[in-house]
Amino acid sequence: MFNAFSVFTTRSDDRKGRALSQMATTFSNLRRPTGDSSCLEIPFGTPSDPLVLRIYIASDFPTQRPVMQIMGNVSTNHPWLDNYKRVSDTTCPLLAAWNKDSNLPMLCQRVIDSVGACPKPSAGAPVGYPAPAPAPAPAP
Repeated sequence: MFNAFSVFTTRSDDRKGRALSQMATTFSNLRRPTGDSSCLEIPFGTPSDPLVLRIYIASDFPTQRPVMQIMGNVSTNHPWLDNYKRVSDTTCPLLAAWNKDSNLPMLCQRVIDSVGACPKPSAGAPVGYPAPAPAPAPAP
């Protein structure tokens, strides 16, 4: 007997499997800190300033968009990041336009490129706030 639900589940699972396979092919340094596919990490940045893009994959992915967060010393002044360094699904164009056929590796690469190009917060400045203005020079 034909079961429409099992066909839908299989197609969704196939898309999820393909996306995860593409991630492993695209990012040779991909990590699975939980041992499964619910959380993925892509290290980037430099050895002296390491960053990690953490990707949370919902059980109904790819129907549900991934949740992405940057780990490390990065300014939340980047237009795509909120105060918790999560990639916003309203300001990141590819995440805002996410659908079940979206390309997860492309989204991850765009986030890495954009965040990696963002200036880092200055030493001593709280992450999430602009660096303090320099003190005025003393009068002669």
